[in-house]
Amino acid sequence: MEDIVDFSLKITSKESGEIKIGEKYVKAANYLYDTVGKEVLDKSSDIMVSLNIQGELNKGSKSQTKELAKWSLMTKGVDVYRNITIIIEDNDAIIREYNLNEAFVVDYFETTKVKPDGTITDKMIWELIVAQKGDNLEGVKVKD
Repeated sequence: MEDIVDFSLKITSKESGEIKIGEKYVKAANYLYDTVGKEVLDKSSDIMVSLNIQGELNKGSKSQTKELAKWSLMTKGVDVYRNITIIIEDNDAIIREYNLNEAFVVDYFETTKVKPDGTITDKMIWELIVAQKGDNLEGVKVKD
């Protein structure tokens, strides 16, 4: 049996509701626990926990990714920090679930590739990089 990996993304906020992007549109996820200091001599509390999520931007995901783009522009208010969960499944078995309960957007990209003849390729890509609020690292959960 061939392994089939699926991703599901759910982002909830206090005022703006919920953004759900399913397995058809999420294509990759990276979890990073990063010590910020350059010289690491022992376990540090100066860390950053982030998720990098990538997917396809097309007719089926355009409204959800528009909400991601709008979130990326926020700098104030209760919706700057949101609850984000990414679930990774292999043949319907959960391999990993990451949850950041006070995540904010670090970077958001939408990439359109153009063929040499000037037409758009059939795949447009979005990428969302979020990080957990630094004073709430206890709010990061990793499950299987």
